[in-house]
Formats: sequence, C-alpha cells, structure tokens
Amino acid sequence: MYNLPVLLSFLWGFFWSLPLSILPSFHGAKIDDMIMLILLFIFLCHGKVNIKLIAFLFVVISYSTVYLIFSDFDNDPIAIYVRIIQSMLLVLFSYFIIKNKLIIPSFKGVILGGCISLFFFFSFVFKNVDFGLLIVKGSYLVKDAFQYSESDPFSIHVNSISNLYMFIFFCSLSLYLLSKKKIYLYMSFVFLLVPLLMITKGVLIGIMLFFLIIYNDCLKQKCGNKYFIIVTISMIFILLSSFLFYSNVERVFNEYNINMSSRDSIYISALHAISDNLLGYGLDSQNSIIYNYSGINYPAHNFFLSLALEQGIIAFIISISAIFIVLKKVISFSNVFGLGVLVAFLFTGMFGNLLYFYKLHFFCYWFYILFRLELL
Repeated sequence: MYNLPVLLSFLWGFFWSLPLSILPSFHGAKIDDMIMLILLFIFLCHGKVNIKLIAFLFVVISYSTVYLIFSDFDNDPIAIYVRIIQSMLLVLFSYFIIKNKLIIPSFKGVILGGCISLFFFFSFVFKNVDFGLLIVKGSYLVKDAFQYSESDPFSIHVNSISNLYMFIFFCSLSLYLLSKKKIYLYMSFVFLLVPLLMITKGVLIGIMLFFLIIYNDCLKQKCGNKYFIIVTISMIFILLSSFLFYSNVERVFNEYNINMSSRDSIYISALHAISDNLLGYGLDSQNSIIYNYSGINYPAHNFFLSLALEQGIIAFIISISAIFIVLKKVISFSNVFGLGVLVAFLFTGMFGNLLYFYKLHFFCYWFYILFRLELL
C-alpha cells in the first residue's frame, strides 16, 4: 500500500505541472485529474477524514447548489458549479496527501514536470518572440506571443502560466528548506524567470512581498544561513527594480504600453452592482453584470468581488472571516514561510481570478494552507 501512493503522488505532481496541450484529456479531465481520483479512492478506503473538513466541503457545495438553482442558465452556471466541486475535491486531496506524508514525492513530481514545462516555455519564446518589438509592445511582448498564437504549447490560459510557476517556485523552495539541498534553491529562482519575462505584475508583487516577509524574519532571528539571505536580497532587488521599471514612471506607462487593463472601471462597476444586490446574481453571472454596468465584457479580476457578485455578501463575509482566522493561526504558529505564501496568493488573487474556484489556483492556495499552516 505504501509504494503505490508514493508513485501515484509523484506522477500526479509531474502531470499537474505539465499542462501541455499535446497531452490527452478525457471529456475535460486530464491525466493528473485521473491520478487524483485514483488516489482519493485509495485514501478514502484506508483512512478517516477530518470532520471539520467534511463540514467545510458540505457547506461550500450546498451553498453553491442554491446559487446554481437560482442562476440564469442563459450563461453557463453548471461549468462554475463543476469547478467548485473540483476545487473541493482538490482540498480533500490536499488533506490526504499531507496526512499520508506524501508531500516530498508530490513536490519532486511538480518540480520535474515544471522543468519540462520550462523547456517548452523557452522553446516557444525563442521561436515566436521578437525582442526588437519591446518598445512597441513593452510588457505585453511575451504575453501576447502566447495569447495570440495557435502554437501555444500550454493548455491553460496565458494568465495562469505565471501563477503555475509561482507555485512551482514555492514547491522547490520548500524542498530546499526541508532537505537543505541547494539544487532546489537554484531551481526555485529559475522558475521565477517565467513571471519576470511575462511581467505578470500581480505575481511579481506577491513574490516580492513573500521575500520581504522572509527577509524581515531573517533579520529578526539573525539567521545564520547567509547564502539564503544574500539570494533573498538579490531577488528583492530584481523584483522591485523590474516592477518600478515597468509600472512606476508615467513615461514608462506610455512608452511601454502598460495600463490597468480597464480594471479600475471593472472594480467600480462591480462595487456598484454588489451594492444594488447584496444577495448576488448567481453562478457565472459576473461577466454579464459587469458588462451591463460598464460595457466591458470581463470577469471582476478580483476573488472577493467575483464571490460577492455571484454568491452574495454572505459568501464574501464567510471568506473574509476564514482569511482572518488563517492569518491569526499563522501568527500564533510563527510560521513565517506560510505567512509569506499566504500573502503572495491573496495579493495575486486581488488582481485576477486566482482563487475563484479555478483548478490550478484554488488548489495552490489550499494546499499551502493545509501544508504550511498545519490547520487540520
């Protein structure tokens, strides 16, 4: 019973971090989804589930079912509902992976798959990106190459690529802290090249905040690992310099084609819509609601606004309360690494759809809550 879960957890991590369009899928379910279901079956047959976790899953699915029933089916609320169920399965899967001490093989699989994904990423960049167009396209140079090319090797949305590598970075850095093998430290910073090249500002700021939290703790504790401190300071400098260069000077805004992507209008419209209906508009309604208020056909690009728009102020309050509880536990556990990861994901989720029940992002968040904070 031991060897099979170890192998499957490694293979799951490998295929999870390898979201290539050339890999087969079965009615939308990918290889890592199949492996996850097999592991869940094994775990459920040989282990008990935490009652608090079951209660959480039941409340989320039941609450979402109500909003599915009252949703406008001219949209596609069933797709959102399936995403929510999938997210809850990932939470349950995270619990069993941690409980059965399968973190290390899972992370090793994630890193190996991430390395192969990195090869495909750079192969595509070298073949399709003309860096001579930097002045014209600026920060969108690499991103546009993925977004508007039919030869994009990835099966996930272009905005998810940087988030994927942010998670792989945290996995590699975690293995370094657990094993003290510097190869994982080197690899963790190689993975950061992706969000740096794509200038994913939310991810970069989230990672920068993570480094600042870690560095501040090293100063307080007079950390003896000078090598880790030096690398941390270097990454803070690189990330901060990159962000300032691309986002903090008006001339650069104009010259390098950087804007808010209409987020200011989207946020204002979402707030107006929420104030007009505190109970929410139903699953998969945010695009149409924001379009009615602003003429912009985009989601809210903010986890909290998306949640309040579709599932009402009650879901919003519950989410805020849960985050405060988690933050309180983080502080009480003095888990600085966990605090840094939590802040990074929360900040990134405030400027995109990072946490709104997407398989990739929601799992990243909950996996680290359960792993680093040891809540269950």
